[in-house]
Amino acid sequence: MANSNVLNRAFTFREKVLLVILALVFLGGVYYLAIVRGTTDTMESNARELATVQQQIKTGKTILAQRQAMKKELDALGSTESLPQVAVYNNITAETEQLNSLLADASVYNVSYGEPMVSDTLVRRAVTANFTMATVDEVEAVVKAIDKGPWATSLTSFTYTTNYNTDGSVKNVSATLDVTYFETTSGSKDLSGLVEDTETQASSNHISAAEVSAAFLSGSAPGSK
Repeated sequence: MANSNVLNRAFTFREKVLLVILALVFLGGVYYLAIVRGTTDTMESNARELATVQQQIKTGKTILAQRQAMKKELDALGSTESLPQVAVYNNITAETEQLNSLLADASVYNVSYGEPMVSDTLVRRAVTANFTMATVDEVEAVVKAIDKGPWATSLTSFTYTTNYNTDGSVKNVSATLDVTYFETTSGSKDLSGLVEDTETQASSNHISAAEVSAAFLSGSAPGSK
C-alpha cells in the first residue's frame, strides 16, 4: 500500500526539473550518437575518399604528362621509317649520289673524301664539301638536308662567306661543310680500303639541324661573313 502511494503521488517541481534535465541529456546523447557522430564519421569517410580520388587524379596527371613528353620526343624523331640508317660498308656510291643531288644547283662545288676509319664494327668516313650557292637559304637547305638525310651522319663544322657585287647586292654564298658518314662492317662482303681507327673521334662536335637554323637566322654561323 505504501508503494502504491509513492507511485501515485505527484512529482514536486524540483523532481520535474530533474526529469526534464535527464530527458534533455538523454535526447542530447541520442542526437549526438545518431546525428553528430554519424555525420562526423560520414565526413571523415568522405574526406578519405576525396584524398584517394585526388591522389588518383595526381597520379593520372603525372602519367599523362609523361606520355605527352614521350609523344613529343617521338614526334620530334619522326617515324622509324624516316630515321637515318647506318649503311653497310661500302656506301660511298650512295653517299656521293646524295651529295651530287644536293649540290646540283651549286655554281661550283668540290667534294673530298677521307679514308674510311674503322673501330670495331663502326666505320667513319670524313667528307669535306666546298660549294657556292646563290643564297644563304640554299646553303642552309643543303646543310639541313645532309643532317636529316637517309644516312647516319654527324655535322662537325661549316662556314660560309657572303660575296657581294659592287652595288651591294648579294652575288653568291661560298660554303665549306665537314661531315662524317657512319657505316658498319656488319653484313659487308668486302672490307677492303678500311683503315684501323686508333683514335676514335668524339661526338661532342656534332652540330644539330636546330643549331644550323639558329645560326643562319641570327647570322652568327661559324665563319659567316
